[in-house]
Amino acid sequence: MVYGILVLIDALGTQENDQEKLKEVVSNFDLVDERIKNNISILGQKLENAGYKSMISSGFIYDNFQIFLPTDINIPKYVDMTGKNDWYWNLIFIGNLLIDIFRYALSLNVPLRGCITSGDGEKTKTNRVLGPIANEASKYYEVTNWIGVIVTNHPAIVLNNKAEINPNPELFEQYISD
Repeated sequence: MVYGILVLIDALGTQENDQEKLKEVVSNFDLVDERIKNNISILGQKLENAGYKSMISSGFIYDNFQIFLPTDINIPKYVDMTGKNDWYWNLIFIGNLLIDIFRYALSLNVPLRGCITSGDGEKTKTNRVLGPIANEASKYYEVTNWIGVIVTNHPAIVLNNKAEINPNPELFEQYISD
């Protein structure tokens, strides 16, 4: 059993029958996939430098991908001088990661939409997370009919609670409230 934050992302407009356009879509997907792997590696290194044991992972299937960041990690060296908790900082890390991925994908005409959720599930050998957390993400990621990411109940509560007491609103640039 794993517990943490799951991002489920879906690429829009991937159904293509024209052979030449399909080759371009495939090439662009390969570039986005490489960017995701690279950014996850960079985030993993940043987490390790901050005292976290980096366990962030990703999994791919068809035109969807998952990013999973466990949150049940004990961080004895990390001193929280801001009063914010690990959930909050993990959501900020995920938001920063997604900003770059979405911008890059959009520059390649690969629009994305998705959902950030939290909870528990089981992790496969191929780094895919299944179970209640994935069920919730798959239930909500198609709710919106636009490019972007929605946040489900628990992550939204964490962000909203911190927004009320946060003296640094620039930290929330990754997330926009409706």
